[in-house]
Amino acid sequence: MAQKRILVVEDDDIIHITEELELQRAGYGTRWTDATNVAWQYLEEGGDALVILDVYKLRERPWGPPVEYAGLELLRRLRSDPRFTKDKLLVIGTSQFLPDHGSTFRDIALEEGVNEFVEIGQDDLVAKVNELLGGP
Repeated sequence: MAQKRILVVEDDDIIHITEELELQRAGYGTRWTDATNVAWQYLEEGGDALVILDVYKLRERPWGPPVEYAGLELLRRLRSDPRFTKDKLLVIGTSQFLPDHGSTFRDIALEEGVNEFVEIGQDDLVAKVNELLGGP
């Protein structure tokens, strides 16, 4: 049986390396990008069983500081495409919250269509992945 592959979309190096190591130890294949446009290309290629998406990820642009929330924008784009509806592509939203708006981001991500939400450092990511995929 082929190894289930998970796409990690995260702009923090420490977080994405930690997530990938945990998922690989659990028996999953992974691939990673910090750019939402690359994530979209990967998803169009197919083969990913699940996406772990940093919903608080800031928008990339070639100059100046990042603006807006590219992770939420990617989620909205995915869910508006018939190929990537909630029942066709599993998405776990993640964020490393700031205390004053963390629950709001969880609520927004759930409203926008993540299947589950994991707060970095608080929730067990691998347990959520196993729950959604039934294991590697």
